Amino acid sequence: MLAVDDEGKNFELSPDPLNAELTKQLEGIKFDNPGTFTNQLRPILSNVNIFGVDLYEAGIGDKIENIFREMINGKGSVRAALKKYLA
Repeated sequence: MLAVDDEGKNFELSPDPLNAELTKQLEGIKFDNPGTFTNQLRPILSNVNIFGVDLYEAGIGDKIENIFREMINGKGSVRAALKKYLA
């Protein structure tokens, strides 16, 4: 939703009816600068209409935030996080 790939290059998001809403909620987050991420994911991860459950109430919202923070750390960070958590 940041429209930036794992190398930090911009790309066009695929069409999605929630694009406008979600990109607005993520405003201010900069790839290669995890310090710009604060609580922007909270309204998304707690949205029952998106996930069917509040992910914070389910006990995984904070973990997802930590993984997201790792994924915006810089070039190659998405691939590294996926290897770390899925391998």
